[in-house]
Amino acid sequence: MKPKAIHAQPRVAPSPIDNKRVDRNPPPLLWPAEKGEDVRYAVRLSRDPGFPECSTIAEEDFPWAMFNPHRELAFGVWYWQYGTSIGGGPYRWSDRYDFEITGSVRCMETLSATDVIAACPKTHPRLWVLPDDIGDLKGHIKQFTSRADQFLDAPLKDDTMPPDKGEDAYQVFKFHRWGSKALAGNMASAVQWLIPAYLLSGDECYAREAIRRGLHVASWDADGYTNPVISDFADGSCMRVMAGVYDSCFDLLTESQR
Repeated sequence: MKPKAIHAQPRVAPSPIDNKRVDRNPPPLLWPAEKGEDVRYAVRLSRDPGFPECSTIAEEDFPWAMFNPHRELAFGVWYWQYGTSIGGGPYRWSDRYDFEITGSVRCMETLSATDVIAACPKTHPRLWVLPDDIGDLKGHIKQFTSRADQFLDAPLKDDTMPPDKGEDAYQVFKFHRWGSKALAGNMASAVQWLIPAYLLSGDECYAREAIRRGLHVASWDADGYTNPVISDFADGSCMRVMAGVYDSCFDLLTESQR
């Protein structure tokens, strides 16, 4: 049967399967997502097709249709299954799949989300630059402050959905997508100059302006003009603005603002 697409979107089949020789160790385990609410997944991975508890990597009760073992796996054939639970019901297990790891594949062992969070500094700032490294960047102060000055007290646009433009539904959607991306992207661009200007110069005027913009973005409707259905780029820019302001201006934010 001729495939309809080189890469289906959304995913229609699990991977890796059919004793495929994977190109990385460990490989991500992927499968089609189940539609609906309150869907949870489980996975089990083992060298033994019977999945004995003593030699099986297992995890359950997570919301995404993928699993990363976060550890280098031994060479040879591995077996895996995924389970789907809907509405708190029992897991419905998939067929058993297999893949092979050879000695020639790249090792791409990564930290788990828990380990990454545990390794993060407990102080701020920690996203743009660490406090001990700020001194090494002092020579770039003028570069950032001269650009950041243009954003001080500038009027801010709201996230009101503009009138439809275009000759059909597709064009209307595209105009909204481009406008949404530009609105949030311009806000993110401003904050990306204001935050370094504050961190390097210590002048709170740049931090106050970044906070003003961060709070403005936080007031936007998450299901409105900048929602990810219209533009995931816009949604990402909004998240970047709020995360940067929260981290870099943490000491100047009130408890309610945080």
